[in-house]
Amino acid sequence: MADNSMKKKRILYISFLGILEPVAFSQVFSYLIKLAEDKNLKFALLTLEKDSFLQKKDYLHYKEIRKRLSQVGIDWYMLKHHRGFGKIYDLVISFLCAVIIIILRNINIIHARSNEPVILAFFIAKFLRIKIIYDRRGMMAEDYSDDATTNFKIKRGGFVYKLINQFEFLIMRSCDAIVVLTEKIFNHLTKDGFFHNKNNIFIIPCCVELERFGKFHKDNLRLLSQLGLSNKIIFNYTGSLCGLHCLSEMLDFFKTAKKTIPHAHLMFLTLVHSEFIRNSFKAKGLDVKDVTVISVSPLEVNKYMSICDLAVMFFKPTFVRWAASPTKLAECLASGLPLIINKDIGDTEALVNKNMIGAVLDDFSQSSYIKAVNQAIGLLNDPDIRLRCRKSAEENFSISRGVEAYHNIYNSL
Repeated sequence: MADNSMKKKRILYISFLGILEPVAFSQVFSYLIKLAEDKNLKFALLTLEKDSFLQKKDYLHYKEIRKRLSQVGIDWYMLKHHRGFGKIYDLVISFLCAVIIIILRNINIIHARSNEPVILAFFIAKFLRIKIIYDRRGMMAEDYSDDATTNFKIKRGGFVYKLINQFEFLIMRSCDAIVVLTEKIFNHLTKDGFFHNKNNIFIIPCCVELERFGKFHKDNLRLLSQLGLSNKIIFNYTGSLCGLHCLSEMLDFFKTAKKTIPHAHLMFLTLVHSEFIRNSFKAKGLDVKDVTVISVSPLEVNKYMSICDLAVMFFKPTFVRWAASPTKLAECLASGLPLIINKDIGDTEALVNKNMIGAVLDDFSQSSYIKAVNQAIGLLNDPDIRLRCRKSAEENFSISRGVEAYHNIYNSL
């Protein structure tokens, strides 16, 4: 029998999330750059980029991204992302582009990141001999019932919901490998013998480049002084603020924290307009002097994270969150920040409790906030907490582990 690991793998990686966006920069670009070091792996990358990020090309290091991809031999095909009914156009044009790339580049594997790309891969595989890796970021039907970032909504448990569920299961059974982010969702998929071959399902959480998060001690006194935060206890939130993120509850928690920690300050590292966040602060009766909003590129996040003391991240507690492995969680731990997070977010609760690296809220009640604040004070007084967080990131979220896992999947096909 031929050794699959010795065969040349020509992979088309499809992502409808553009790599100019922070999450895909971390979870697509960073992985591919390292995977492409293997000369037996040849990549083509097809992404859909949003207008808002295309207009910020220089700011988000567009030229550097394209240069680095080219240096490692990755062909990047970039299409424009559309909203509403324009998504139908996106599916059609992406399908045609993918077929052309597969034929011209003699592709033998499609790596489909999330829902739309795996639908394309499923139909392409009907007439082209190609293997499919389904990088499952959530749950297809649940994404449309819970995901507040989508315009298309369906009723959970309804006819369309069940239809999409069955369609996804049909797709999954046709895939050669499936990647999930958490043990929770792995157990959900494999219970009752639904998938007989568990060896085709792999757990790979969202990992980060630890070398890009080299700072994990709060020792940048100059930056703290420049920001006027030298004597502050800084709570950090990093990332987008869509309907899945509980901004109102995070502000309620911070308001509670201020009563016990007078010098508490909240720092947002986000591309969201600062005026929106400041208005939300005012609506909660909070002083805008206690909030800092900074818009930074993915390459500069660690610089600001490392001057903070704690990370706060609350998510809408829906079933689909079982499948979640927040990138920001790995980045915060790599930057030495203990976590304040709500329960039922992927495997986070077990990780936090096992390694004593944060506080997990049972709900968004005042009593839970008070309990978490008291736990936060204990964490702030723990001299080893930042090292413990960093160690947890190294053991669980190092990109080298993720790259090795993907490498093994490619070579098994």
